[in-house]
Amino acid sequence: MPLQHHHGTEAFGQPPHRRFPVGLHDVCLRSEQARGFGGMRRQDQLRIQRGFGGQCLLMRQQIQRVRIQPQRRIGGRLKNQEDGLIRIIYGSGTKTHNIDFLEAAPALAAVLKENPNVRFRIIGYLELPEYFDGVKNQIERIPFCHYTEYLTYLSECDSSIAPLENFVFNYAKSNIKYLEASIAKVASVCSPRAAFADVITNGENGFLADGEQQWYVAFDTLVKNSKLREDMAQAAYRTVTDTY
Repeated sequence: MPLQHHHGTEAFGQPPHRRFPVGLHDVCLRSEQARGFGGMRRQDQLRIQRGFGGQCLLMRQQIQRVRIQPQRRIGGRLKNQEDGLIRIIYGSGTKTHNIDFLEAAPALAAVLKENPNVRFRIIGYLELPEYFDGVKNQIERIPFCHYTEYLTYLSECDSSIAPLENFVFNYAKSNIKYLEASIAKVASVCSPRAAFADVITNGENGFLADGEQQWYVAFDTLVKNSKLREDMAQAAYRTVTDTY
């Protein structure tokens, strides 16, 4: 069964003998425990099928115990630092995230310019648009690191972002960024793509943002309301531990 190619990308992080073209394959598997048709909303299922053809089932992301043990030990306690800074974090594993990041970039740049006490922490690879030049001193860059280190850096932050371009490929992506942030008790702002929309109740256990104005409101609200950040992080933690 041939695999559809997507932007020339491969399975990143895989050894050469296991690499393959990445795309929405003829059949994507998903746990039948998930809600709806294989857990995918009907409109998203149809969108993918129209784009790539074939039956569409999606495998639901699960939390592996070996991955969440470090996060539970950290328990979000590292974000209570004495420097008075508010940190927004984005983990970017590949160059393909440059396009996804543009969903949130204009609003994030505006919030950084308005709030000198806010820092944007980047883990991994990310090219910033030119309009971030004026806030370079508010950017924290951390290179690729061990997973446990990544969780520590994540737990030091106040909110996490998971922007995804409104493209059919992204409707089959998992919500792993939300799961990791939630276990670390960090509030999330995510694009309203299928996996995020299925688990996030907007304004309660996370924010869903689509378009510059919604991203700006979500950022601005979390920056200015520490109690909401804490309540949202706790709600996200309960959602993830109860559901996954």
